[in-house]
Amino acid sequence: MTLLFRSMAVLVESPWLAAMPAAVFLWLFAASRKIFVLIAAAAWLVYLPYEYAMKLRILCTGECNIRLDLLLLYPVLAGLCARPADWPWSSYAALIGWAAPPPFLDVESVLELFSPDPAVARSRLRGFVEDGLPASVSPMSRV
Repeated sequence: MTLLFRSMAVLVESPWLAAMPAAVFLWLFAASRKIFVLIAAAAWLVYLPYEYAMKLRILCTGECNIRLDLLLLYPVLAGLCARPADWPWSSYAALIGWAAPPPFLDVESVLELFSPDPAVARSRLRGFVEDGLPASVSPMSRV
């Protein structure tokens, strides 16, 4: 888990690095002329200002650095599920206690980022994730 957070921190510390994959995809598009490669390049270019806004603390204060927003909210924002706990490849349901955690998931390490008390940590995690959800998401996601 530490390796995951450390690798994501690279983009927070040096947001310009998000331009590198965009450049690679643009080069691949020039060679292949495949539209999905151009879409990947565009996605990285759109992602670049987001990383700068995170670094400059425009979007949130320091607690967002753990990057759970990327891991948990994207399936909802992309319309793939109604709420984060519904995404079958997410650990969110296990982290908030709605499902049994898989053997590889270190729930305690994630919860400790929010509080030493697991009940308080789960509540804070839910609040953190759900604060990032758009108002159009079903009110049932807050149950």
